[in-house]
Amino acid sequence: MALLRFLRHWLVLPSPIDLGWSESDALGLRQFDPYHEGKTWEDWTDHVKQHYPVRYFLLEVVPRWFRSWVVWPSRRIYELILDHLLPSRRYHQLDLRGVDPLSVYRHGYLDPCDVFWLAGWASLMRWDRERRRDTGTRKVEIERNSTSSTQYAEALELVHYWTVTRIEREEQCNQLHAAVNAILPSMANRERYEAAQDVWLKHFRASQELDQSMWSRLSALRTFLWH
Repeated sequence: MALLRFLRHWLVLPSPIDLGWSESDALGLRQFDPYHEGKTWEDWTDHVKQHYPVRYFLLEVVPRWFRSWVVWPSRRIYELILDHLLPSRRYHQLDLRGVDPLSVYRHGYLDPCDVFWLAGWASLMRWDRERRRDTGTRKVEIERNSTSSTQYAEALELVHYWTVTRIEREEQCNQLHAAVNAILPSMANRERYEAAQDVWLKHFRASQELDQSMWSRLSALRTFLWH
């Protein structure tokens, strides 16, 4: 019993139920809802840090350090070795590394929707690289054919979208999101916060719609991208 009391004292932090804050172990997150009414997990963290500093350090800080500095790096090295040695795990055989200038993908599993998306743009970028190495023979042939000339200009516009316009829009989106986060949540700032958030969301959704539109245009060029 003494051991049980010792473990209960040092290895357990009070839950929202124990504190009388909630009827379940569920609280809101001010990070996602700055105007949440009632207690949040941020309040719980501040409370246990102040009233149970040793337990908080042992149960929250130490495990977080261990995951960040031991578990995750070890797992990443382990998966890196398996991904390159086991044929069944060579998901990157369809080489999609570096295709998306906004992605840091280098190895590992990708969802089918991501493979579908990146493979199309990888084909366009390969066409662009080969076009740049072209001696000019095909370009003369294209210029003689009005339909091919239109498709050629369309392909170049898509290359510019993927390598320039999309990056610029992402930077604008990040700036708008940073502007939202820069507004300190308070009732006095609520209208400013929601207005800035609305501008960011409209830009974000417009970028998604533009991505879909450009993908449709790329799909229409499938039979043109040959050498």
